[in-house]
Order: sequence, then structure tokens, then C-alpha cells
Amino acid sequence: MKLFNTFAETGYHTTIVTTFGVDFAAYESIALPRLREAGSTNNILIADARMLVQAMEGGFRRPRFAGRRYSVVGIQPTGVFHPKLILQLGKASGRLLVTSANMTAAGLGGNLEVIGEVRSDGTDSSTIPILRAALDYLRRLLPDASVASRQLDWALKRTRWLGDASADAAVVTPADGGALAFVASGDGRSIGARFIEQIGARQVKRFIAVSPYWDADLEALNYFRNELTPLRGQFKKNLDGLLTFAARC
Repeated sequence: MKLFNTFAETGYHTTIVTTFGVDFAAYESIALPRLREAGSTNNILIADARMLVQAMEGGFRRPRFAGRRYSVVGIQPTGVFHPKLILQLGKASGRLLVTSANMTAAGLGGNLEVIGEVRSDGTDSSTIPILRAALDYLRRLLPDASVASRQLDWALKRTRWLGDASADAAVVTPADGGALAFVASGDGRSIGARFIEQIGARQVKRFIAVSPYWDADLEALNYFRNELTPLRGQFKKNLDGLLTFAARC
């Protein structure tokens, strides 16, 4: 899926994007025109603060429409701000995209990116808690009384189907089985621990992890190997192979 193509979908008045790296020329000439043409005129871009500074320096083109056609918010956590979410809200529907793409030319149209999508519309309201949980997470990122925070308030007034929803029940069961949840940092527990909680006592037969980046010691995979005890034997065999591969790279 190319973000350039998916931004052409109509029915949304608000689009909130989070990114690590940002290329203002790409966002303003590729993403923003498509969003506005599709009816999304209330747009917020949230990026890692240090990457925003980098985007303003060197040979990068500085933003031309920030503060007029969209808002920009810089986030400076202890480490890096790396989530890549796109939340789109409309009068009768909404969708959440969890993606690997940055707001750069490559991320918008050049790379082959992974995108997961959750929708809610008039025919299926079961996923509303997922979208509400994503909205609450994004709201926590925005400074109080900021322009972006007021934009979010504006959006909620025009998204009544989402305004009364609760994120407390943000684990839903799709028709095809399994469980669907929005799990983000910021509540005192790690994402991995909360993922394990959702598995509970069920026996795990296969564990598949897809990521463009790994730490040298594969600490996250070691954590899951230790917690998902039914998988320990096979997981150790596969993990040892990954560790060998990582050592050679």
C-alpha cells in the first residue's frame, strides 16, 4: 500500500500523522495536497523534535504552510519518538493506519511499506474503542492550550460517534477470531508486557515478529521467548539462528 494513494480517500475532515523523520517538501507537496483535495482540512503533523530541527537545517526545504494549512508539533522523549500512526476522522467514519512509513518522499511513495488498517463506519462500530484509544494517546502528546490541541477539540465536535466512546474496552474481537487492540507506551507498563497479558494462558504454537530494526542482542525477542514458555524450545532454536545472523551483519 502506498500512502500517496491512500490519502486520496474521502470522508475525513481531520488527519493526524505521527512520524520520526520528516521532509517538509514531501509532506507539503505530496501528502497535504491529497489530504486537502479529499476534504481533510484539519491536519496535524507530530514528529520527533530533533528530526524537526534537522529538517530545518542543511539543504532541506523549510515548511511553507505550517501554521496555516496544518500544525506541527515536536515531541522530545527520553529516547526517540518513533511511532508512525495516521488517524483520520470524519462525520460518520474513521480509520487508523499503523505503518512503517515516515513522512518523507521515500515513505510516501518510494518504499514498499507495511501498513495495518482499522476502520469504523456506519455498518461496523465494533472497532470504535481502538480509534478512541489511538486518539487518547495522541491527545496526551499535544501540549495543553496549543493550536494542535484546539484542532483536536474541533475534530471531536464533528465526530460525535467517537466522542462518547471509551478506550477502557479497547480490546475487540473481530468476526474472524483473535483479538485486536491498540497498545502504546505511556501507562507504566511495557508494550511487550501488555501484549503478553492479552495472550493469557492460551498455548502459543507460533510467534511471528516483523520489524525493520533489531537491537544487536535481540533483547525483545529474548523477552518473548522467556515469557511464552510453551514456545521456548522451538523459539530458542530459531532465535539462536537470528542471533548468529545479527552477529554476521
